[in-house]
Amino acid sequence: MGKKKSCQEVKVPRPLDAAESSLYGWVEEAVLTQPSVVETDSLPEFRQGDYVLEAAGPSDRVPFRAGEEGPHFLWVYQELFTCLRMRLPFSDFQRDVMTRCRVAVSQLHLNAWGFILAFEKVCLHYGFRPTIRLFFYIYDAHFPPGGYGYISFRAR
Repeated sequence: MGKKKSCQEVKVPRPLDAAESSLYGWVEEAVLTQPSVVETDSLPEFRQGDYVLEAAGPSDRVPFRAGEEGPHFLWVYQELFTCLRMRLPFSDFQRDVMTRCRVAVSQLHLNAWGFILAFEKVCLHYGFRPTIRLFFYIYDAHFPPGGYGYISFRAR
């Protein structure tokens, strides 16, 4: 059995270079300097269609985006799967809401994901299909000032 790494052994991420600073200057410093402590060995193997679950590397951060030449990806916090019960692939309704707001799941406030799931479950419980038209009749998307930060929803 392999030796487990302690938190003290985890390397601090490298500083951002000039190009990355211009892309990610809006991100809180704590998000960019907190190292990933998830070990690849602790993740279950997940592969379904085009989706693959992989652990972030020691210098990867949630706001980082895929390069033009590399594979498309997005980083998400583990709590979306463990606490908020996010499942892949996303339902049509979940994809429609994120597409309408023009956001990735990592740009949603954790409570926003709860709004989406609760609305979807209530609709399905009462026997009708959840639609973005009804969702946005009840809720408004709240975008943070300046366009940077997490998107949330508020009751109209």
